[in-house]
Amino acid sequence: MKALKQIIQVLLCIIVFASCSENKEEKTYTQEKYATGSFSPFFQKFSTDSVFQKSRIEFPLYYSFTELEENVIHKVRLDKKNWDYTNFLLDSLAKNRETNKFETQFFQKTDTVKYQRNGIDNGINMTYIFTLQEDGKWFLTEIIDSST
Repeated sequence: MKALKQIIQVLLCIIVFASCSENKEEKTYTQEKYATGSFSPFFQKFSTDSVFQKSRIEFPLYYSFTELEENVIHKVRLDKKNWDYTNFLLDSLAKNRETNKFETQFFQKTDTVKYQRNGIDNGINMTYIFTLQEDGKWFLTEIIDSST
């Protein structure tokens, strides 16, 4: 019940802040004030509907990460069977955890949104890249894990 109340609060903040946002080439948002326009309703459904989420990921999905000991960047292709559903709306609660705390931000351009998880006193640094396709649909197209 508490999580539901927090999600509702986040959604209310989105509505308030979306109406006050400025038009810039690139915008930065926190979880409480996230991307406006066609991306916002997409992201909400993408976060809460596991079937829709899988349908809006461009497979094979490229997942990049750095192997620190060897200082090598690896790029792995994930297939549909390797994807686990993630409810991104619950990320707003991550900053209150005991461990693995992080905050989130959106960086939006016209046809690309970067959703970042930035660790608080830890090495978490994940970027999820969403791209607006020619048919007007948003897709998750890449994940970059720069965690240390």
